[in-house]
Amino acid sequence: MERRSARLRLGAVLGSLFGAALLGVAFWGWSAANRHDPVQVLQELPVSSVVHVAGVVTYIDQPGERFWIEDETAGIPLPLPPNPVQSGILVGSTVQVDAVKTARYDPNQGLASVRLQKVRVEPSTLAVHLPAPIPVTLAEFPHPEKNGIQVQISAVLRAAWRDNQGQAHLFIAERGRDVEVVIARPARDYSKLIDSRIRIVGLPEQIRNGRGALVLNRLWVPAGSNLQVEKPAPSE
Repeated sequence: MERRSARLRLGAVLGSLFGAALLGVAFWGWSAANRHDPVQVLQELPVSSVVHVAGVVTYIDQPGERFWIEDETAGIPLPLPPNPVQSGILVGSTVQVDAVKTARYDPNQGLASVRLQKVRVEPSTLAVHLPAPIPVTLAEFPHPEKNGIQVQISAVLRAAWRDNQGQAHLFIAERGRDVEVVIARPARDYSKLIDSRIRIVGLPEQIRNGRGALVLNRLWVPAGSNLQVEKPAPSE
């Protein structure tokens, strides 16, 4: 009886160990399938590296045929696939991106310089927690290495119009500096807010030439709800 009991106990222990091993293998496989590179790390990877990133879609630039994603570390623009919705590309959704890095990082151009090719985009259930928008001024508009990281800007609206694709274009200014703002889905007639002080949340993109000279500062804003009036225009 004692031998039989010992064999039963040994069998139970071995069974538990075997089950734990299977669970460990399954968990390792799940972890391997769900591993991803922080977006900021793309600048350090060698050319021809296969990259796996996950991020929240923060802007869809239909005319430019690209979209932006951001994770906890950085933001990056990516080529827009033919069927964006089927790939899960909706503002606020999380996507997994597999691609190949084909160029070295250039700090004058930001993460767009790494040039990802063979891009495959799929919906993801991964939890990506974005940092709160960073308050900045027009005088300290982020440099290219910060392109795509959401910011909050307060300035005076000086001009506004819509293009033939329905996007709103604004010019905001503060102490001699100005920035172009593009709102993909406008919510109102912004020409009626000229000379008002507004607060707006969007994605900065600073463009510099090959020698590092500033070409343009632009703020990409996904929707009109990202704009709030802080102070109405003077009556006179």
